[in-house]
Amino acid sequence: MLRIRRRHAGTYTITAEATDAAGVPLTVDDPSVKVFDGLGAEIGTYTPEGGALSVEIPVADLPHLDTYEAHFTGSVGGEPQEWRVSFQLVGDHYFDLATIRAAVPELASAHTFPDSTLRLRRAEAEDDFEAMANRAFVARGHIVRKMGGDTHVLVPHRDVIRVTGALLDGDPLEVDDVTVNPVIGSLELRRGWPAGLLTIRYEHGRPDLLPAVAPKVMKLARIYTIPSAIDPRATAVINADIGGYRLSVASDGKLGIPDIDEAARRYGDNTPAVG
Repeated sequence: MLRIRRRHAGTYTITAEATDAAGVPLTVDDPSVKVFDGLGAEIGTYTPEGGALSVEIPVADLPHLDTYEAHFTGSVGGEPQEWRVSFQLVGDHYFDLATIRAAVPELASAHTFPDSTLRLRRAEAEDDFEAMANRAFVARGHIVRKMGGDTHVLVPHRDVIRVTGALLDGDPLEVDDVTVNPVIGSLELRRGWPAGLLTIRYEHGRPDLLPAVAPKVMKLARIYTIPSAIDPRATAVINADIGGYRLSVASDGKLGIPDIDEAARRYGDNTPAVG
């Protein structure tokens, strides 16, 4: 899924690929696009310019960190068609593509390692590191669905920054007075959460810790991107005999790469999740 860093001015460019089975671009007539947020609300309808399946969405239209879905429609040869593109708005990336290209000479060539490949490996490294650390180090949006009827709702993240929206049985619910209990990871309403199915969107993460872990996540992305015959967990490589290697492999961490495991342990949230 495409991850886009939140901006404070300008537009976001969202594009859909319209090709036939052979990968040849299709001519799409009368294209249009509707965008929906993670709570199912329609953000707006936009008209791509020049017949292309690409649209510029004003930053003000997407104010929340969330996973959005763009529904592109049009006709090809007189037949109606639809293309859907999901994208995630995030507070930041752990590193820029230019940064990893400059730091790792093997990744300098955009021909050998296109931006699309590096974005994919970056996302994989971010996800794996966050899973190990049990927390995000950039602000992210998340949606939970819980049954109401109590003063608090347990969520899977203790680093909640703010609640940005909620539904009760599919209808909008006012939640301006929600307080966060970071000790147990709960969202609390003094008046009590109403009974029914709650859908709650909130932002979470510890961006203040990003500088400490970003180099480790970039290292993990490099390992994922560049194939190597040597196990990345190896702490020593000894040429014991001609034609062979003996590896000393760390194996007591979640990934087994000592410095990455240590960073996840040191800066992560080691409290078991209860949400």
